[in-house]
Amino acid sequence: MLASSELTRDQREYLQDRIASNLAHLGRYAEAASQLDELIEANQDRPAQQLKYLNRKALHLHHAADASGDRTEAIIACQRYRERCEPHSIDWETASWMLSVQFQKSMRFREALAIREELVAFEKAPEWLLDLAETQLSLDLTENATRRLDEADRLIQSIQAVRKADKDRAERLTTKLRELRRKLGQ
Repeated sequence: MLASSELTRDQREYLQDRIASNLAHLGRYAEAASQLDELIEANQDRPAQQLKYLNRKALHLHHAADASGDRTEAIIACQRYRERCEPHSIDWETASWMLSVQFQKSMRFREALAIREELVAFEKAPEWLLDLAETQLSLDLTENATRRLDEADRLIQSIQAVRKADKDRAERLTTKLRELRRKLGQ
């Protein structure tokens, strides 16, 4: 289908994007990334489309790193995605979070700490506070981690768990909070 000359640019990109997604679902992340690299390059004139493909590549390589343990390509893709984002946008938050996870899992705690501090400075969401506390624990910054866990606990308690999604979120956050407090010996 891609060889057809009757396809519009958007149709061709849609197909290529679907191919990349299918390859990723099959665990063929390098091939998926290659497809997305072509889309990224082809969209130099459309920054929003290019950012979308940078996001997808970073996400696929994020999952590939979890599967393989090699985080090099995921870190590069997340950094590239983050560099192209408008600071403090939703894309920036996503890219920053993914990059911080890759640094944390690579035991590059100082780099994870810097990004997680940026996220908390931007928004004191309980998710960001728990991630920051996790990194602080990794660096034996127990006093700081304790303060962040206390802040997160207060925010979790304030979540109005009216909708099921809110209840599920509060439960996930509480579970992570308890896990981190156990690591602290609390």
